[in-house]
Amino acid sequence: MSCHHLKNEKGEIVGIMCMVDIYKFKGYTFENHSYFGPMLVYAKNFEPRDRQPGERSKFWGVFEKFQKLSTEEKERYRIAG
Repeated sequence: MSCHHLKNEKGEIVGIMCMVDIYKFKGYTFENHSYFGPMLVYAKNFEPRDRQPGERSKFWGVFEKFQKLSTEEKERYRIAG
């Protein structure tokens, strides 16, 4: 989850806006929430997909590869957040 601090002209924090991190990796668009883990989302609007992957889905192998990437490598695949 990315959090952005909103500051006034004095540099004081006046608000915080947090957004989920959305990634596109090997054909899958997904949110990777720090508490709940990955969730497939629609690429057009980032809404959760109606059906999430089952335990035999190819997605889990792809996600495992994604998890092994360094933080810098993961950032190359982030499309929102």
